[in-house]
Parts: sequence; structure tokens; C-alpha cells
Amino acid sequence: MNADGKVKVAIVNDYYGSTDETDEEERAWYIKALNGAGIPAVLVFGANVPYELKNAPDFDLLIVDYGGMAARNFELGLDQVRVVRRWAEEHPGHLVVMWTYFTVKLYKELVAEVGDLDNIIVRSEDPEEWDAFHNTLREWLGLPKKENSALAARHRLKRFLSISANNPL
Repeated sequence: MNADGKVKVAIVNDYYGSTDETDEEERAWYIKALNGAGIPAVLVFGANVPYELKNAPDFDLLIVDYGGMAARNFELGLDQVRVVRRWAEEHPGHLVVMWTYFTVKLYKELVAEVGDLDNIIVRSEDPEEWDAFHNTLREWLGLPKKENSALAARHRLKRFLSISANNPL
């Protein structure tokens, strides 16, 4: 973390990204998403190819998004994720997040071939799993866990409705 207590984030994303955002805008979105989830973050490095990680300043978290590439060229995306996995293997103290659906698909293909690593996690597309994902990030980064807000709210609502049904006013 930096002096302000923010998680230092590096992002490697493909050139294909969003059709209506630049690479910089897409990276800013990731930082905004982390901050919105209560994980104070600051972007310290961004690149389109993982080979550039050798030029990165020190960081805590690497976000990988090769979804656009995977949708267009699976083999090229798989090669990029393979480079990221090799980097993660050489840097076990850094957390790597495979963020998008197609990136996760690429990584799972690679895991079937060469195995998983403890410092690589995948982000689910299922919103019900996001709280657990964010808590995994918090735990790795040494931040306090938060109550699973969506699940806890749903549980409280179900409990309230069952109590109300049994005890009408």
C-alpha cells in the first residue's frame, strides 16, 4: 500500500477493451470499482501486454483483462494469460485477479493444462459472489473484511418476511 493507505494497482488489459472507452478510461473504471467496493485503490501502472510488467513500479494487485482479445483471438489471449501466470509464479507475494468472463475462461483453460496458483483469483460474473470476492481481496491485502452486504441484506429481508408472515400486525 502507498503512504495514503491505498492499494497500488497495476492493470494489464488488451487493446480491444470496450468499444466506447480508451485503455485509460477502462483502467480508471477498475479503480473506481475497487474504491466503490470499499477497497481504497490507486492506479500505479497500466499496459496492454504483460511483458511490460518488468517496467512496473512496485504494486500490490494486478488486474488482468483480456476479454476482448479472447473473444476475437482465443490463442493470443491464452498466450497473454500464460505470460501473466508465469509472472505470478515468479512473484508469489503479488495478488493477480483475472477479472472478466473471457479472461477467466482463458485462465481456466490454462489451469487445466498447467495448474492453478494460490496468488491468482478469478472474479465471478455472478453479483451474488462479489461480496465474497471483495472479501478475498481485502484478506489478501490485509484490509478488514466487510459483512456480505447483498447476501446479508437478502437474509435480513427473508427473516423479516418470515417473521411478518407468522405474526401479522
